[in-house]
Amino acid sequence: MIDRALRLPRTFPIAFLTASLMVLAAIPLPAAGEKAVVWFSVSGLGLDASGIVLTVDGVNYSLSDMPAEFIWEVGSNHSFSWKLAVGASSSKRYVWVSTSGLSAERSGWITVPPEGGSISAFYKTQYSVTLEVTGLRRLLGGFTVVFGGRSYSVFEGAPIHLWVDSGSSVDYEWISPIGRGSVERYVVAGPEFGTVVVDSAKIISATYVTQYRWLLNAEGLGQDSREIMLIVDGEEYRIAPQDLPASFWWDRGSIHAVVFPGYVDSTVEGKRYACHDPPKLNITVNKFGSVAASYHAEYMVSIEVASGRGRTKPAPGTYWLDDNTTLIIEAEAESGYTFEKWLGSYASTENTIQVKVQGAPLHLSASFTPKGESRLTFIMVTATVGAIMIVLIIIVLHRRRGSRATSFIDSMKENGIIC
Repeated sequence: MIDRALRLPRTFPIAFLTASLMVLAAIPLPAAGEKAVVWFSVSGLGLDASGIVLTVDGVNYSLSDMPAEFIWEVGSNHSFSWKLAVGASSSKRYVWVSTSGLSAERSGWITVPPEGGSISAFYKTQYSVTLEVTGLRRLLGGFTVVFGGRSYSVFEGAPIHLWVDSGSSVDYEWISPIGRGSVERYVVAGPEFGTVVVDSAKIISATYVTQYRWLLNAEGLGQDSREIMLIVDGEEYRIAPQDLPASFWWDRGSIHAVVFPGYVDSTVEGKRYACHDPPKLNITVNKFGSVAASYHAEYMVSIEVASGRGRTKPAPGTYWLDDNTTLIIEAEAESGYTFEKWLGSYASTENTIQVKVQGAPLHLSASFTPKGESRLTFIMVTATVGAIMIVLIIIVLHRRRGSRATSFIDSMKENGIIC
């Protein structure tokens, strides 16, 4: 097979073969046994570098062997390999960066030139940066921290160790909150982000706390209700009806004071919402939960004495009553006065009335008059009515008699009404 491969075709030009042999003859060949020196050196390694730095022709060399000198035959081939990472300690190492001289590769083969030469390697320092957390379980999955623009998953008991170039300034940010459904989540207790300057080994840690969601609601409020003011841990929160229930995230094991208001105003005048037993709670957070206060509509009933001197039962004032409540009100005149009538939302001359709240506020005014004044008023009213009746009768009689010349005044004189 080999002989057949080397056999030249009959038509191969003899001139070309002759020229090739002449070129080869012109290349100077090293003299038999000629030697050359090749140096291997390294920079960037500290005295704490330990272990293998270089391997040449299968033989290992350490930092203490540097620079290494080799005397080889010119034209001979030799293998070399710089160690990718040279250890210094558990938190410090040196990493190969580049090679110069007879080769630019970290490893490979060289052919010894007649003039010899050198191969130099450059290393950089790296330190360990450890990312660790507490309070965050692995079962959540997903990324938990962004370090230097890359995302990592770090969980309690499973830290991550990174090698970072010495002198680097790296930004980091812990992801917070991390949800576990709609009622439980984890948040960082402390700074969520920062910058670390890597001039030695660093540990970046975060503590996550478990939070549970609590819903605070007010049932029974209508669309006309104004904001409800909740007091949570001494702080006031004004919440519109459409934003209920109010959501709060609290740390597990924490205790929170919650106070609901007894009343909520309405946009309708004379109406409000009441909770006669508003919750006042101290909540210990061991899981998610909710609290709801029950409200109902109340309407204002105002009672007053409009005129005269008298009193009412209930006494004059403003009262808030539930819808469909029936109220009995009594008016009692003081000495020298008599009850006249009720005015306002309910009109009556009875001193005792029964009213019912029916989806609207009520205003009731009691009117009292002096007793003498009342009798005189009665006489005057009776006389006035009588006079009007007589006038009407005369007009009728006047028309029946057909007297055109008799005036209205004459008719009254004839009947003795006026002189």
